[in-house]
Amino acid sequence: MLYSIILASTLEGGIGHNNIIPWNIPEEMRIFRDVTSETKNYKKNVLIMGRKTWESLNCKPLKNRLNIVITSDNNFINSDNVKSFSNIKNAFEYCQKRIDIHKVFVIGGKMIYDLCFNKYSDNIENVYLTIINKNYNCNTKINLKIILKNYEALIDDVIFHNEFLHMKMIKKPPQAQ
Repeated sequence: MLYSIILASTLEGGIGHNNIIPWNIPEEMRIFRDVTSETKNYKKNVLIMGRKTWESLNCKPLKNRLNIVITSDNNFINSDNVKSFSNIKNAFEYCQKRIDIHKVFVIGGKMIYDLCFNKYSDNIENVYLTIINKNYNCNTKINLKIILKNYEALIDDVIFHNEFLHMKMIKKPPQAQ
């Protein structure tokens, strides 16, 4: 099953501070919403996230998308728009069985991103990467070098904004990595 990763980071790879995104850029959030909400044929998209990312959303599902939370909490409450799994492999298998799913997006956090880039990278279709043009105090960081080494931006899918750069990326051919 193919899936995409969507993330925003500073130039230094910062993605959060104490489980909070330290920037508030409405245009960047609109791109996130638009990319993860666009569907076809009355299907819905899936957002896969770790427990800390879920908690950073105040434990509220993002609208019009199925929210999947990776958690070891056996008492996690599931509903129509929120499902939980103990590991990402089971979440991917669940999505693959559903015929009403259009696209699957991994939205964080760090542990989930690291797992995807290190163990499930063969199934990454696209990486939607936003680079914030200002450094923020972040105590959670990802390794941007892995992304920039293995993925390249599609020229027609780059958005330049005074506060950020957003790119849709695909995997580089093996000889270019």
